[in-house]
Parts: sequence; structure tokens; C-alpha cells
Amino acid sequence: MIKTLMVDDDYLVRMFLKNITDWEEEGFHIVADVGNGEEALEIVEEFNPELIITDISMPVMNGIELIKEIRKRERQCKIIVLSCHDDFDHVREALKSGADDYILKNSFNKKNIGCILKDLKEKVKENREEIKKKKNLQKFANIGKYEVKNEFLLNVINNKHDYVNIKEKSHLYNIELSFLKSAVISIHLSNKYSSIKECVNKIEIYEKIKEIINNSIEENIKYEFITVNAQEYVVLIEGKNLNKPLCVGKIGHNILESIKNNLKVVPTIAISDICIGKESASNAYRHTKEALKACFYSKENIFYYKSSNRLTINKNISFDRFYSEIKRRAILGDIDGIMEKCIKQISLFEREILPSEHVIKWLKEVDKLLEVKREEEDYAQIKSINEVYEIINTYENHVKRYPYIKAPIKNVIVAQALDYVVKNYVKPISLTTVADELKVNNTYLSRVFKQETEINFTDYLTLCRIDYAKLLLRSTNEKIKYISSKCGFYEYRYFCKIFKKLVGKSPLSYRNELIDV
Repeated sequence: MIKTLMVDDDYLVRMFLKNITDWEEEGFHIVADVGNGEEALEIVEEFNPELIITDISMPVMNGIELIKEIRKRERQCKIIVLSCHDDFDHVREALKSGADDYILKNSFNKKNIGCILKDLKEKVKENREEIKKKKNLQKFANIGKYEVKNEFLLNVINNKHDYVNIKEKSHLYNIELSFLKSAVISIHLSNKYSSIKECVNKIEIYEKIKEIINNSIEENIKYEFITVNAQEYVVLIEGKNLNKPLCVGKIGHNILESIKNNLKVVPTIAISDICIGKESASNAYRHTKEALKACFYSKENIFYYKSSNRLTINKNISFDRFYSEIKRRAILGDIDGIMEKCIKQISLFEREILPSEHVIKWLKEVDKLLEVKREEEDYAQIKSINEVYEIINTYENHVKRYPYIKAPIKNVIVAQALDYVVKNYVKPISLTTVADELKVNNTYLSRVFKQETEINFTDYLTLCRIDYAKLLLRSTNEKIKYISSKCGFYEYRYFCKIFKKLVGKSPLSYRNELIDV
């Protein structure tokens, strides 16, 4: 619906215009009809119409004065002037003042009204598109200014500009910091606010958090707000008016509470010391990175650089013996032993406060040993040691369990033999084949296999093959002879005989009973 305002000092003309057609049905909503320019301006301020149809000669404020005032106020509406045949000079002045077009009063009749309204609709539609285009251009202009300034400040806190360069460029962006005494507060949001894909949304989040920070910092303290990424924001504070580090801590606490109350999300905040010198900004930002490393082992929300000094950051710990032990236990299928070793190792990480990047690297290696596939993004999402504990508890689902073997396997040769059988039982393998593969005597393998599993090797191989045959009989319509060969039995009669012995019925009976059910 197009909001429309009619302006004419002649009441009868206004009534005629309003009643000549059903404006609402045509898509126009007449917000008001008034008799002079002053009244019209009040309506413009209140309703912001998209279309104004106005006379020129009116008392108090005429149409030309009205047009000039509307354009002065930068109202983006279409203005159509009503004129008579002898008003051409006035019409020309109206168009020069900002009117979009004119219509002769005597052309308003039932015959022409359809064409007039269609033309007006097109004009309003074009105007809407033009306004939308201008808004988008302004948005992108704002984004451009923000991005360039933000990029400069990012380079400053990452020590990519020297002091002379910083001072020269800071004037271009109206930055009032000295960069000789600085403190940094680093704000980390949860994933709820980190999935920002469009620049416009990025600006909106930026403005929302900037407003929170502006309300959290006293007026006499100068600062700049920086977007590091969708999850991290930085407040770079001028240190000249900060008497004590406690001032920075108070600001950080105010920001924390304000974000919790306004965004309904609990951020993690890191606070630097007050740094002095030409690299004070980058040093302060480095402080927050160091302080933030402690959050991996803590449930707190605010972390200070000084308290992080106790962290043992440079740890050159070798995990080779641990990895060898995990590999050995993985071969044995010893999930309890793996869990015990991993939990013990994580407890050591907690005591030593090992940097999180080393813990994640350790976890990746354990995953690799246990053949656990995880995306790189999954590792990036791990933010606490408790999450590492949770991952370790899922290993039970990944470590191999061998069918028909109840007791844990302690002999590595037997575990390797089991693994080989499980992977190759459909092939023409035997005890000798496996012994040759493992480079051991077949008599020795037969003996230790029976000792560990309480079942002889040949029987175990047969059980694996029969289980697979049962699966194929249940899930396919293949001929039984074909299934026999697919399961490693190359003599059909022997397959039928051994199947009946172990299952209690022939392969055909087994399949038919499933069909009947």
C-alpha cells in the first residue's frame, strides 16, 4: 500500500480527488488531506508518505515552499504537482525546486484516472528501488570504512606497524590514542554469536557490542573497538587515564555483566596489564592471549595476565612411550587399559597446565592410533579439558571387540591373528596363512590362540564365516551356492554340512523361516 498525502486549499477539489476512485483498492492509502503547506509538513513528519499530490497556490505555505522544505529535510518521496493550463511558470519553478512531475487538474476524470494511477505506481516503485539502492550503497560505504579502520587496528595489535606508521595513519581514521601506554580487554563470545556470514550482520553485532562497551567505560577514558573475528572482539584502551590495573579489571567486569544481561550469552574475557612503550598495544594484546590459555582448565569467565604467569607454557614433553602403549593396547582390544592410560595422562595435563594446543595435538595422535576419524573443525571446537575427558569416554565405541572372545586378549600375536581373521575370513586363509603373515610357527600360533581365546583357530575362522553367511541369507536373495563362496567356503556341500551343525538347520531352511516370519 502506497501512503499518499493530498494537499490543496480547495476543500471541494480534495473531496473530488478522494472520491474519483477507490484509492485503497488501487493500492493507495490516503493518510490525510490538508489545505496548506504547514499542515502538510506535520503530516509528512508523522506518517512519512511515499507520494504527495499538492497544489501550488495555497495560503500560509504554498506548494513551492512545501516542496523546498520537504527536499531540505531529505524526505525521499515522490511529489506530484497539480496545475492548471496557465500555471506553467509555477510548474517550472516547482520542478526546479524538487517536484518529480505535474498533472493537469482537469485530466483527473474517471476516463483517465486508471492511467494516472498506473503511472503514479510506477513512479513510486522506481523511487522505492532507488531508496533501497542508496541504502545499500550507504551500508557498503559504512562497511568499507569500518573494515579499513579495523584492518589497521588489527595490524597494530599484531605488531605489523612501526610507531611512526601508526601515528601517521591514526589521524586518517580519527583515532585519538597515543599508542604509548595501552591496555587490552579481549572478549570471546560463544558459538551463538560466531556464525556471522554477511557483512551487514557483522556490522550489527559490532554496533551492538560497541554500544555495550561504550556504556561500560567512563567518558574520560579513550578506547578503540576491534573485531578480530566473528568470535573475538578487542577493546584497546588508552592507558594515560588509567591509574591502576584495577581500573581495567573493573571495565572488564562491567563488560562481562552487560553482555550477559543484553546478549544473554556468557563471554570469556582476558585482561592485560597496562603496557608502556611504542609497542604497548601489541604487548597488551599478547598479554590477553597468554591469559586466555588458562581458560582451558578453568570455569572462570575473566582471566588476568598476571595470574597466567604461573602457566608452564613451553613444555617439551615427549609422548612416544605413551603412544606405544596405546598402540599395543589397541591391538589387544584392551579398552579399559586405554581409558585408564588416557585419563591418567589428562590428569597430568591438568597438574602441569599444559597449553591447550599441545593437548589437542596429543588427542589427534590418540585418535589416529585408535582409527577415530574427526574433522579439523571438531578439534577447533574443543574449549576445555572437560570436553577432552568426554571424548576419551567415547573411545569404548571405537576400540575393536572380537566376536566370540569374552576375555581380554593379553598376547599381541593372538590379537594380531584375530585382527587378520576378522579382516580376511572371506578369503582362502588358514592357520598356516596367518602364521606366515605374522612370521611365527603355526604350531605355536595354534597353541597360544587356544590358550588366550579358549577356542581353536579353525573353529574361530569357521564361526566368522558362518556369521557372515547368516547375514547374507537374511539380507540378500543371492543363491546359496554363491553365498557359500562369498563367505570363504569353496566346497558347497561342506558349507551346508557345517552350517547345519552350527546353526541347527540347513541354509535353505534358515532363509525360509525368515521369509515365513
